[in-house]
Amino acid sequence: FYRNLGLRLEEAQPTGQGHIDALPWFGKALDALLRSERIELLQDAVTRADNAKRGKPNLTFVPSAVYLQIGRTYQKLSEPQKALAAFERGRELESDPNLLEDLAAEYRQAGEPRKAVMALVEALAVDSSRTRLLPDIGQLYSEIDPSGCAVSRESGKPLPNWECPLVHGDICTASRKVSTSFLHTGQLNEAAAIRKIAIQELGCTAALLQ
Repeated sequence: FYRNLGLRLEEAQPTGQGHIDALPWFGKALDALLRSERIELLQDAVTRADNAKRGKPNLTFVPSAVYLQIGRTYQKLSEPQKALAAFERGRELESDPNLLEDLAAEYRQAGEPRKAVMALVEALAVDSSRTRLLPDIGQLYSEIDPSGCAVSRESGKPLPNWECPLVHGDICTASRKVSTSFLHTGQLNEAAAIRKIAIQELGCTAALLQ
């Protein structure tokens, strides 16, 4: 709610002054989000201890959503490094495709195309319907590997070449991260499904998915 008020001020005054007027609201939003984070972590500590007693260590139920919102608020406060740290913290908890897209955009802005493309490939691994990401992934690979095999061009657009060792390795690494994410949240069937797709359809080795 606080951040939306700030966004409305920015929209009403599409000048530098609009952003300045919005900053106090973004600050209030951040305070609320950081309080939410503290509550989530305290609750999770109790849950983790209970799960460990039941023989299920490392399970966590802290949602990545709080870190997505913290990261977006840091962006509005013009603190990109803190935004990146928040997005990465959320990524450790859960391979959420929305968070991964924001993380990729932040890395791209920071001039780190390799990290940006890894985040987008991970987003695609967890949600294969996001085919709209393919041109962006292709563009990033064209920057990373301009004279290599990472990119194929169809209809004039750079698209990732999944047969290229660089790209193939990235999709296998992304599949491992997604599978691990599902395991940490107790989604065993989803983790197994990702591993199956990676091995049977993508040609990833079982060792690479460990």
